[in-house]
Amino acid sequence: MTSRSDFTDDEWRTLTELPRAAAFGAVVAQDGDLVSSGRELMAALSEMARSAQATYPRDSLIQDVLRNDADDEELIESIFEGQRDAFEARPGAHIIEQTLRDAGRAHDILQARATPAEIEHYNSWVVRIARAGVEAAKTGRSGTEGARVTEREAEFVRELASELGATAAS
Repeated sequence: MTSRSDFTDDEWRTLTELPRAAAFGAVVAQDGDLVSSGRELMAALSEMARSAQATYPRDSLIQDVLRNDADDEELIESIFEGQRDAFEARPGAHIIEQTLRDAGRAHDILQARATPAEIEHYNSWVVRIARAGVEAAKTGRSGTEGARVTEREAEFVRELASELGATAAS
C-alpha cells in the first residue's frame, strides 16, 4: 500500500490538489450563473468525500489524499500562480488547462510509485468528481433548463480521463 511517505512534497501536492482542481474545472467548463456554478462545485466536492468513503474506504492513498489538510485558498492560488494574464484573457480555460497538466503529472507520479489498483482507484475517483460537477446543473437560468452536460463539459471530463490514463466512464 502506498502512503504519503512514498512521495516527495511536490508529488504529494499534485496528488492532493488534483481532486479539488477537477471540481473547479467542472465548474468553469460551463459558463453558468452563480446558482448553477455553486451547485456544480458542491456536487463535485460532495462526490469527492462521499465516494472516497463509500467506494474506496480501504484505499490508503485516497484516504490520505482526502485527509490532507491543504487549504483551499492555497489551492486556488496555486492554480492561478504565474498565469494571471492567461486567466484574465480566458477565465475558466486557464483552470482547465492547469488541471489537465496536473492530471498528466499525477499520472506519471502514480505510474512510478503506486500499485495498479491504487492508480485505477485514484483515476476513477478524480473522474467521478469532475463528472459529478458537470452533471449537477443544466445550462439554462439557475441551472434548471437546457442540456444537463454540454459538449464543453463532456470534453473536459474526457480530456481529464485521458491525461490520467483512464476512461471517461471510470
